[in-house]
Order: sequence, then C-alpha cells, then structure tokens
Amino acid sequence: MDSKTRNACSYDIDIVGPFLEMEWREVVRRLDKNVVARLKCPHFRINQSAKDWGRWYGGGTDILELKAELLEHPWTSVLEVLKHEIAHQVAEFLYGTAVKPHGPEFKRICQQLGANPLASGSSAPPDIDIFAEHSDEGTETGRLYARIRKLLALAASTDQNEAELALTKAHQLMAKHGIVQMDSKDGFDDFSIYTPHLPVSWQYCIGQMLALIVREHFHVDSIATYEPNLLTGRTHKVIALCGSKGDLRVAGYVWDCLVRFLQSSWKSARRKLWDAGCVVNSHAFKSFALGALDKINTKLKAQAASEPETYAIAPADDKRLHDYFHWLFPSAKIGRKWTTSVNADFLEMGREAGADFQLTPGLDGKEGQQTRFLT
Repeated sequence: MDSKTRNACSYDIDIVGPFLEMEWREVVRRLDKNVVARLKCPHFRINQSAKDWGRWYGGGTDILELKAELLEHPWTSVLEVLKHEIAHQVAEFLYGTAVKPHGPEFKRICQQLGANPLASGSSAPPDIDIFAEHSDEGTETGRLYARIRKLLALAASTDQNEAELALTKAHQLMAKHGIVQMDSKDGFDDFSIYTPHLPVSWQYCIGQMLALIVREHFHVDSIATYEPNLLTGRTHKVIALCGSKGDLRVAGYVWDCLVRFLQSSWKSARRKLWDAGCVVNSHAFKSFALGALDKINTKLKAQAASEPETYAIAPADDKRLHDYFHWLFPSAKIGRKWTTSVNADFLEMGREAGADFQLTPGLDGKEGQQTRFLT
C-alpha cells in the first residue's frame, strides 16, 4: 500500500495483512495438497473507495481487494467475503480466466472451501444481511419473521417485563411455527454465521452462558473463535453463532435482549450495594450475571418441559444445522466444560433478579386470550 492510500485508510496493511494471510492459509488447507503447494498467497489490498465488499483481480496481478468499510464489521463477516474471493482465485488457478465467475466450477470450489457463493459483490455482509428488512415480508413466513423482529425490538427498553416477553414470545413463536428456511436445495445458501455483541468489559464466561441459552432454546449452534483488533494487532476471544438466517435473526435479538437485561438489572442491584457500603467490582458482576442467566435458562427448560408440543424443536432443522456447522468448521473440537469462580451471594442475587420476571399476556394476543410464558 502506498503512502497516499495508507493515509486515506484507517487500517494499516502491515497489521491487517498478516491476519488475512493467516486466514487465507487456513482456508486453502481444505484443497488438495498438490493445489495448495502451487497456489500463491495473493497481495492483499484495502480500498477505501471500493464499490464491492471484496474482489479478486487475477490475470497475473494476483490482488485480493477488500473494501475498507468491511473491516468495521465482525471478523466472521470479513471471513465470509474473504473466502468467496479466495474461491475466485482458486477457480482461475484451476480453470483459467475463461471460467464463468459464478458458474458450476466456482460453486464446487465454494463447497470445498466452506465459502458462501453469495458473500461478495453487492451482497451485504452477514451481520447486515441477517437483520435486514427483507422483501420476503409479503409472504406468510416473512410476516412471521417481521412479527418476531418487531416484538423483540421492544427489548431495546430497560423494562424487565419487556425483556422477558421478547425472550419467551420469540421462543414460543419460533417453535410453534417451526421456523426453518428449507428453500435452498443447493448447499447452505440459507445459512449464515454471526458474531453477536458482548461488551468488551464483560468476562468471557458470561458470553459462554449466553451462548448456552441461545444454543439450547433457539435453534442455533455456537463456536468460540478469535477476532483480531485491526488497529492494534491484538486478538480476543469471541463467540460466533451459526444457523439458518431466520433462526439467527431471532437468536441475535434474544442475545441482545439478555445483554440489555443484565445491564439494567445490574445497574439497579449495584446502586443498592453501593448504598449498603459493599465493594462492587467485575467479579461481583460476573457472579450476578451468571446467576441471572442460570435462572432464566432453568425457567426456559421448565417451560419447554411443561409444553413439549409447543416447544418441540423441528428435527429437520437439527440435521441441517449439524451439517452446516461441520461444513463450516470441519476441524472444530468439542470444548471442555468451563468453570469459573463465583461469589455465592452475588450469584444468588442474580438468580433473584432472573426470577423477578412477571407473567404477561402476549403483545399480539386477542382480547380475553391468555398466553403462558415463563413460570
């Protein structure tokens, strides 16, 4: 990158480049060893004014370009675009420049690399695409997704009743209607990956508990991965969710709903602790948050057990989710059960906060119709 381009861009290629090269090497490992041995790592370019999120410039230039704005998105979204462009590189290497840009050869390579053939060009990165107001809202399924999104959007307030309502109603609607996207018969075009937000000051074990809840109750899977800070060159551990786009929309909103609930309930609890002269630190919040989430998870399990028909998970979706996860992460290992030290008093305080949810009729319920939620 020349000095003029470097000054126009927030990201230093000397920091970003090594991360991209590392990911490139990891992606192409899925190819035949003879191909990998002859394939050259491209020159990476970050372009502030690029029209596309990513683009492969072949024909001897061997430049893989990413739009600078893409680097503002979660690393999982960067990787989706990167893998798509690597597939273009491999297609040109194997078949020459005459091969169709998104033809059958390209799609086969995407399948082999774990790449989404739609993850570049004018297509939005996954974190935008999943939560976009889709044009499918003219269909019954689209209207159902819109209903769930609008319901969960109420969780933006700090009202605890709305937070629970968002969580439980989304779970109920999702399970009752068997929300799955089975339209795609070619690969996993209807599936995606998403890194939900977790405040940087929160300890990672809180994210693990959040992942446990959405994984067990909202039809998604999760994996621990590392995300680089492209301004400092450091990395930190994050949790990525994967599943059908519809399920990710719901799980993502639920995740945000729980984060907001923890923030609001801890704010109230912390004020009382300060008034009582107690020492409040990050360890206290961790214990409180784990207690609250444990109580919510227990209540969700009890509700599912009391209404197994309403809360049954669609078996067809389970297999596709399993297949997608292992297609995306063929070398993933089952993590060890995590443990962490907690303060028993703050843990119990969190459980009490989680139990403070109130039973509320459904927001869209008809007059006189009662809907059961957490008990």
